[in-house]
Amino acid sequence: MNNNKSYLKLLTTVFILCISFTSKAETSIQGLVQGQIALNSDSEKSYLYKGTSLLRYDDEHNASIAQALLKINSDLTATTSVEAVLNHTNSPKSFTHFSQAFIKYTPVWSPDYRWQFKAGMFYPEMSLENPDIGWLSPYNYTNSAINSWIGEELRTIGTEVKLIRPGRAHNSPHTFTLLGSVFKANDTTGTILSWRGWALHDKQTLFNEVVPFANYPTIAPGGIMEKQASWVDPYREIDGNWGFYVGAHWDYKNTSRLRYYHYNNQADETVLARGGQYAWKTIFHSLAWQYRFNQEWRFITQIMDGNTSMGVGKVNVDFTAWYAMVSYKSGQHRVSARIDDFKTIDKDMYWQDNNNGDGNALTLSYRYDWQDNIQLGLEYLYLDSFQANRMQWYWDPNVRQQQLLGVVQYRF
Repeated sequence: MNNNKSYLKLLTTVFILCISFTSKAETSIQGLVQGQIALNSDSEKSYLYKGTSLLRYDDEHNASIAQALLKINSDLTATTSVEAVLNHTNSPKSFTHFSQAFIKYTPVWSPDYRWQFKAGMFYPEMSLENPDIGWLSPYNYTNSAINSWIGEELRTIGTEVKLIRPGRAHNSPHTFTLLGSVFKANDTTGTILSWRGWALHDKQTLFNEVVPFANYPTIAPGGIMEKQASWVDPYREIDGNWGFYVGAHWDYKNTSRLRYYHYNNQADETVLARGGQYAWKTIFHSLAWQYRFNQEWRFITQIMDGNTSMGVGKVNVDFTAWYAMVSYKSGQHRVSARIDDFKTIDKDMYWQDNNNGDGNALTLSYRYDWQDNIQLGLEYLYLDSFQANRMQWYWDPNVRQQQLLGVVQYRF
């Protein structure tokens, strides 16, 4: 926990720098508040409230301030900027903290190439689904399974270096980017994916916030893995090892965009920290592609494939997921449709703790920009999932769910 306190001090310092330079630099301040109500939900209790549902809402918890954030960006110099995103959530309980806070340096060393250095807490740019303010999606209100997981368990707390070869500087329609990062405080990545499985929601975990999941008998007192807590602290440094990721981007005329990432947190899966938090060795590949047909139509897809393990042969899970989305925007209206498919495959020797799961989902969203700063929306989601660990309570592992959301969003 001392490591987490030191990271907290660093993030606080970055945010204070944002505020202190406001009067000395060009600063922009943006905010967003988004309320959601489940007009239709089911009795499956959400994982956020210790249930096994893979959705954010249920019959008992069917409304929330889903998003409330403040983004501050200060250009300290022509080449240095500081950015912080402060978020508030009220599910599963009221909590306010950073989702991002970093400093960025973009020196002008060559007319043919651009360098970018980033340090702090930020999202790796794997997603083409979440380009809006505060890592939100301008398409669907509920993220894909892949980006739901990234939002709850994955954040870079470290540094990133990026080298860009702009097409314009080389009289070419192609822009290429190479990047790499080293980071800490992501040792528990893979915990909730193994125990709960993939999920679909729009919740972003904030710094020092914990994410709950069901207290399965195998991890309850007396269970075969009772040392594992029924919650995860996503930004916990446990083993002292540095993780890394490398990536490559290709952009063609701002029409076609391709992003590949290889991620390895290099965690020592034999280490157990206080509070029931294991280090999970998590390695995966991510490939995302976006194609813009014209100003109105675009197609986005992403696939992720990897493995996570904990303990000496205790938990070993392969995971894979993909989604494909089409979105149409005309004037004040946007309509988006997405299909998701996901799977976890249990590869360890403990039959009592079965982490197998799979599912598919359909998401349909409509957004209407009623005024410049007010948006109204509706979203329908159908989810068909199988989670073997539901059988620990002799429940049906196959669950079909439907959710209809009504949304009001205000920007300032």
